[in-house]
Amino acid sequence: MADNGPFAGLVRRFYLEHRTGPRPQIASYLSEVEPAQRDELLKLLLAVDIECRQQRGELVCASDYQELGPDVPSLVSRILSDAERAGTPVPSTLIAPQADHLVATVIRSSDPSEPEKASSTREQHVGPYRLIKSIGEGGMGAVYLAEQTAPVRRQVALKLIKTGMAGQEVLRRFQAERQTLAVMDHENIAKVLDAGSTDDGRLYFVMEYVPGIPMTRYADEHRLTLNERLELFVQLCRALQHAHQKAVLHPDI
Repeated sequence: MADNGPFAGLVRRFYLEHRTGPRPQIASYLSEVEPAQRDELLKLLLAVDIECRQQRGELVCASDYQELGPDVPSLVSRILSDAERAGTPVPSTLIAPQADHLVATVIRSSDPSEPEKASSTREQHVGPYRLIKSIGEGGMGAVYLAEQTAPVRRQVALKLIKTGMAGQEVLRRFQAERQTLAVMDHENIAKVLDAGSTDDGRLYFVMEYVPGIPMTRYADEHRLTLNERLELFVQLCRALQHAHQKAVLHPDI
């Protein structure tokens, strides 16, 4: 990994900027190295950018990277398609074979919460649920793909309140969120299956795991007509209407 050494500082700074502020501009980082080095650095920064955005639950599209050159959107499109077929988030190795080790090392050394996250998914159980991998993160909690081991075996999505989030207001909001989701009864809203707390008092709730891809990507890849896209949009609106009828408004919509 010695030949990746010159990029470690840039990748670390890019990651920290991503986690603590607005999304950083890849192009500005590329301008800091010699032209001959930019292709290699670009792949490393793409690995970090896509991973950070997926962890926040953002929609990642190939068109987001048009300003980086004519070949970059097609590269990202292939990466997203490969990950979709595998049914997993985008791994760093799909972007650059050497990225996995460097990116993982940079993230662990840059973020004190990462060792906890890495160890927490390594054969950790929350009640009858075995955590498999992190699939999202919000202000109060982290969401994991998990496997229920008893009384039935199935994959679920488990939201676990973050370590240290023990304030009464945070606990009240987390409990309110899981209660709100529990009263939803619509085919396009994932159902709450279970709830509880860990041995150390961290609250969690469990929902249906619904694998899939963003609706816009589905529409593009299946070449849907305008009317077909509107039919999908209407389905989404009906789910939102159901939530609104339960007096629930999503702050991100």
